Amino acid sequence: MSWREFYSRLRALERKYSVKLVLRPEDFGIKPMRRLPIPFKVGEKVRVKIVAPGWLKGEMLGVARGLAVTLVDARGLSIGSWVKARVIRTKDNILVARPMI
Repeated sequence: MSWREFYSRLRALERKYSVKLVLRPEDFGIKPMRRLPIPFKVGEKVRVKIVAPGWLKGEMLGVARGLAVTLVDARGLSIGSWVKARVIRTKDNILVARPMI
């Protein structure tokens, strides 16, 4: 089944049952906005306070200059400690850094 056929079937079901099945960003209140400026440069050294364990194994979440930073390869670091880290990625304002231990 192609995407065109899939969506045409969804629209037929919408008409039949009076339920919205094909959702758009406007349905969730999502509006296009300007990008925020990137606060760090890749390779920059920052001081990060570790505040929580990360989502993946070996990750920690930290705060640097009031912004959330994901620390990768952060095994052995404890919550509440400060660590120097090097920013390795800033794509879409998702900041990823690696501790400099």
